[in-house]
This record gives sequence, structure tokens and C-alpha cells, in this order.
Amino acid sequence: MFAGFKYTIVVLVILTLLILLLPLLVFVWDVIQNPECIILKFENTSYINSEELKANIIVSYCSSIPLRNVKIQIGSRLVEFDYISKGVTCTEGIIFTTRDLEEGVKGLEASIGGFYRVVIKFK
Repeated sequence: MFAGFKYTIVVLVILTLLILLLPLLVFVWDVIQNPECIILKFENTSYINSEELKANIIVSYCSSIPLRNVKIQIGSRLVEFDYISKGVTCTEGIIFTTRDLEEGVKGLEASIGGFYRVVIKFK
């Protein structure tokens, strides 16, 4: 009597899981295919004084799955992007100390497709 209903529920559960896992699977596939999927560049750098400089940060991103709430830790400075999609994203004139740049990128935090939070720490 309820056999059709059971199969319908099973199919709906499988489709829901597939929809939830698809952004993660596509992101992982894109990164495996192109390990340089996320590239961070500093452009238009100019010194303010002997210890501070102003630079634009350019992020090149190759995946079709957008990243949300992206936070990049550079030295003691935290750079935030609300949304990064496929292509190039740029910030306007962020002030860094020379020590921040010497320490380099310490971490990256992002939400893949708005579902999965990823945190990467560098030492």
C-alpha cells in the first residue's frame, strides 16, 4: 500500500543529498583539475612611509562555484571579500605594514557555495 510512497521518499532523499553535495564536488573537481584555481596578487603598491604601504589585492578564481564570506589573513591584517565568483575580484587600496607582507598569508577562510565552511591555516 505504501510501497510507492517509500520509493518516492527514497528518491527525494537521494536528490536532496545530491543537491547539497554538488557544490562541494564541483569545487573539489575544479581544484583538482587546476591546482592554481585561486591566485592572490598584489598590484599598484605604493609606500606611504617606511613601514606602511598601500596595495590592491587581486584574486583570480577559476571555479564556477562561488565563494562567500572569504577572509584572508595576511600577517596581522584580515582582508575580507563578501563574494568571489569565477574570474577576477579586486579590492581598493588596503594598507599593510611591511611586517605583514614579510609574514605572508597565514590563513584562508571561505564558504563554498554558501554551504560548506573551509578554513586553511598556514605556518
